[in-house]
Amino acid sequence: MITIFRRFTAFLAFSLVSFGASSMPIMSGLELWLDASTLSTGTTSVSTWSDQSGNGRNATQTISGNTPTYTANNPLFLNRPTVSFDGNDFLTSDLASTMGITGGSARTIFFVFSQDSALSRNILGYGANGGNQLFDIAAAGQEISGHFYSTPFVNGSQTFTLNQMTVGSVIYDSNAFQAFQHDASFNGQTVSTTAYPLNTGDSAFKIGGGVYSSYNSFNGDIAEILVYSGALSASDRGMVDNYLYTKYTTAASVPEPTTLALLGVGLAGIGYRRRQLQKA
Repeated sequence: MITIFRRFTAFLAFSLVSFGASSMPIMSGLELWLDASTLSTGTTSVSTWSDQSGNGRNATQTISGNTPTYTANNPLFLNRPTVSFDGNDFLTSDLASTMGITGGSARTIFFVFSQDSALSRNILGYGANGGNQLFDIAAAGQEISGHFYSTPFVNGSQTFTLNQMTVGSVIYDSNAFQAFQHDASFNGQTVSTTAYPLNTGDSAFKIGGGVYSSYNSFNGDIAEILVYSGALSASDRGMVDNYLYTKYTTAASVPEPTTLALLGVGLAGIGYRRRQLQKA
């Protein structure tokens, strides 16, 4: 019995360590975290998408005709849930200024999405329609792009495939804008290293759309969004990217919180049984 206990304990410890490496993103500086797996399975229209960052910045929509829909098992995302947008739907969260991502401040944003249409669409955005006061992130020409109003869209050379899960991220380090698309080694897609003196205006943070009116709201699915104040280091960006990519491509790679709790209960129960045997 003791040998079995030791083997099972070692297995559980290995499992917890393995899960822990990818079960949570980096929390420091995390201002907004939307994860479709936290939505109720009975949801149809998504009028509230709860923030998991602990900051209470839920994304909401009060107009019934503009609410995105819930997809419980999306095969493009390893049968994980997503929020589906039809080109007219969008949600809004808190003012961007409350997240510390306006003006010339540094910021890092991750998003897991699949686009249905080849047309250029805003994935998310905020700010004001003025010179360098806009911060819209778009899927433009099947490339992750940034738009700052007074400049053209800043496009990369690496394209993503329509109707396929893509992990994208953008970073502004108070000097230059860059965007990345996951690849096997996280070499990333550098959209631009040109200096942009951004002075991003304030508005509600929009999901499934942007501020620049010439680009329509998003058409496709979004599984997860993470917004950080500050410019994450390359290693930290790689860690968050790996967390997201692994979650949506590897079965059982990121357990639900209840799974970890059950492992802990099992370990505690076996420990109790071992103590009882030692007393006998």
